[in-house]
Amino acid sequence: SSGRQWGGWPLLVYALMDQQVFWGQEVRQYPLLLLWLLASSWFLLRWMKAQGRGALPFGLATAYTLSVIGGLYTHSFMGLVILAQLLFVMARLPRQHWLRYGSLLALAGVAFLPWGAAFVYQFQVHGGLRHDWPLNGRTLEILTTHFLGSPVALPLGLIVLALVRPWVAAPGWRRPPPMPGGLLLPVLGIGVPIALVIALTLFSENTRLLTDRNLAILLPWLAVLVALGLSAFEPFGRAVLVGLFILNGLATTDVAADNPPWPEVAAFLALRRGGGGRGYRGCFWR
Repeated sequence: SSGRQWGGWPLLVYALMDQQVFWGQEVRQYPLLLLWLLASSWFLLRWMKAQGRGALPFGLATAYTLSVIGGLYTHSFMGLVILAQLLFVMARLPRQHWLRYGSLLALAGVAFLPWGAAFVYQFQVHGGLRHDWPLNGRTLEILTTHFLGSPVALPLGLIVLALVRPWVAAPGWRRPPPMPGGLLLPVLGIGVPIALVIALTLFSENTRLLTDRNLAILLPWLAVLVALGLSAFEPFGRAVLVGLFILNGLATTDVAADNPPWPEVAAFLALRRGGGGRGYRGCFWR
């Protein structure tokens, strides 16, 4: 029951993140990508738990495979989610289970082949993928503010607390709540994309992926770590911190596009795609 009660804290943190509020106003694939990320991770954890009991959960295996396929058809960065999940499985399950998990990924790969061929073709035609955000302090400031809010000290401090808490005993700290897999999955979910994006930015001329949108897959795991930091305190201290977190989030959230120009967007699409614009205007006028 304590695990179910704790599950609401990441949702609260996620609801106050500037970037997910901004993406919620766009007719784009990033919120759907995060849904596939969360669904596949949940099915994977349930599947791994069943493996530990010696069961063969066909339904969970099917659900995980379908969620991975949906994610791959939504955004190519689902591949990094899969890589983090693969490393997690290799770290947590004995080797005899690796082949079963690999077969699920193989099925997902076969299902992705039609679009995979188109993706390779587009990559060759365009000579790579370039998103030229510079790797500097200004970019770091923008990303941390958009992902964690302003000021970043409170959520960043809670993340540090979540990471050190399992190894440091301190008076007044509560035991960590039950969490499948511990910290490893969120750490991999954050570390794998960041490592690859930085490596490509530093060493590749044709493929650079550093943008806030590509790093959307960090948001759920950041919310989990912030929530774990909140759960370290006794009820009164936690209530004070949650109150401060909510008030600060409501007062400082800045999504930079709280009233997008939908009529102008509809007119632009109508000119580019023809048809008089009725369908587009019907979608955008509210």
